[in-house]
Amino acid sequence: TLTFTHTRIDDGTARALSWLLPAYPFVEAITLHLCDFTGDAWGDLCEALSRSSVRRLDVMGSPLARAHVETLAMAIKASTALQSVSLRACGLADEAVRPLMQALASDPPLQGLSLWGNPVTPQTAEELLRALRLNTHLTHLSLAHTELGDAGLIRVAQGLSLVPLTPDEVEERKAAEERYAAQVKEAEAAKRKKKPAAPAAPTPKPGAPSGRNSAQGVLPVAPLAPVKKAPRSAFPLFF
Repeated sequence: TLTFTHTRIDDGTARALSWLLPAYPFVEAITLHLCDFTGDAWGDLCEALSRSSVRRLDVMGSPLARAHVETLAMAIKASTALQSVSLRACGLADEAVRPLMQALASDPPLQGLSLWGNPVTPQTAEELLRALRLNTHLTHLSLAHTELGDAGLIRVAQGLSLVPLTPDEVEERKAAEERYAAQVKEAEAAKRKKKPAAPAAPTPKPGAPSGRNSAQGVLPVAPLAPVKKAPRSAFPLFF
């Protein structure tokens, strides 16, 4: 996990991350608490996220605008690894979160989304409801400490009850699933291209000895020694 707290992330830092994240698949989470983004830093970071193995992005207390969310929404739709996005107390109002609703409607592999502490009002309830009805991956959604109020939350809950999808919604969901399947195939093909091929075995020259069967005869092979099993401990060990 990469964690940045009270940090001004400039273009240089973002360029370093854009090189680091796709090259090191063991980085699975990024935490950005009370950070500021200058220049094209946020765009470079989101572009790197779409090409990396990062599974969780946690942003808290960092001021974000609609332009930031639009860039993040594109990364969410392009990534096949990102599973959780948390944007807590980032000052996102109704207009700013609209690109996120559109991204959810495209049914990306995102499983968790948190808008905790953002000034989202009941105006977002209808767009959120439509996005959730077209989404098949999201399983965790946090709307705590927002301004949706009881009316907005009840509207979303009622819309997600056992109400069948309309024909148009069925077609949109099918199209989203086909786009996601094609995206996964492209990502797998790109990974196979990057994987280096195994070196070919050298071809022996005619008449040259090869392997153990040489002109001097077959080399002797020592028998394998029996493996002694260690005594099993009464309790499992944890480190």
